[in-house]
Amino acid sequence: MSLEHLKNIILTADPRLKALLALWLGIMTWQAGLPGIFCYLAAVLFLARLLSASGEKATLRFRVLIIPVIFWMLLKGGLDFVNHQPLWPQIVLETALLGSRLLVLLLLGLILTWATSRTQLGAAVNWFLRPALGARSWQGGLALSLMIHFIPLTLRTLSQVRQSIQLRCPDLFFGTRIFLWVRTVLRVLSRKTWDQTLAIAARNLDNPEAWQDAAEFRKKEWGAGLILAGIVFGLSLI
Repeated sequence: MSLEHLKNIILTADPRLKALLALWLGIMTWQAGLPGIFCYLAAVLFLARLLSASGEKATLRFRVLIIPVIFWMLLKGGLDFVNHQPLWPQIVLETALLGSRLLVLLLLGLILTWATSRTQLGAAVNWFLRPALGARSWQGGLALSLMIHFIPLTLRTLSQVRQSIQLRCPDLFFGTRIFLWVRTVLRVLSRKTWDQTLAIAARNLDNPEAWQDAAEFRKKEWGAGLILAGIVFGLSLI
């Protein structure tokens, strides 16, 4: 099987199955030991490389992910040191374990958004919530789709406004620059929010019919997913 074939299988798989596997892997990430976590990390790094667009954008996404991981690793290591943990190897091991788990979870979320469109994820959430919420389940799908849309949009807006201020007003005081940055970001995002509201209405996404799951239940696909879930569980035991 070629990598391109594998990529097509992942992209066309049932979004409900992908969401369940991502949730299962997220749960097992907090149960596995260091060998299992490294196996998970190798797998998600491979999938991220397979599904992501190469170049500067992919590098920027990885940097955005790695910054909070490093922050929490340093915070945990510092707290363990302050609490007088007896052995340095134990501190390093626990810090590496925390960082690896966080990186797996962040990459997993990124992979899910690359492998599944916002509309497909919204339809999957609608399917999951329907037994509990009934006719109002589509609102959960719409909310998730909007969240997935606005997170990268907000990050991109923050970066663009910061670069514009640096180029146009390089001599501003730090406090003035922060105030201008916050005010500009809020103004841009408020305009984009209104544009998104119009886009939802134009595409008729504000009604239940737009979020009905159209994915066909394929037995072989779900059987393969069950096997994969078993492998993930087995790796959590090592």
